[in-house]
Amino acid sequence: MSWSFKINFSDTVVNAPPPTEGIYKVKIVSTEEYESQNGNARLRINGEVSEGPAKGCTINDGFNFPKSPDDGVIRFWMQFLVSLGHESAELRKKFTGRAELVPEDIEGREGYCHYT
Repeated sequence: MSWSFKINFSDTVVNAPPPTEGIYKVKIVSTEEYESQNGNARLRINGEVSEGPAKGCTINDGFNFPKSPDDGVIRFWMQFLVSLGHESAELRKKFTGRAELVPEDIEGREGYCHYT
């Protein structure tokens, strides 16, 4: 007996990390807000390795949202956004006062990740 069906894998991501520690070029595929076990508001960041032998592997990580204007985690956010191609001067200009970071500022961008 024979069977067939149409299927499209173009947007399918298999959740498998790279086989070894290293620096990988990663495209941010999606982001999701959640609450950590400690009760912190956090952003889950899902990336897919976009080149090399580990192409297609996934790297998932996250950052806590800042709790106050002087929260030390803000430095990590700045470094992360700069690693995705944002200019630090533009970030300082754009995110002054009450400006909000949105998924479009992160999703679809590429940067490098040190996977351990």
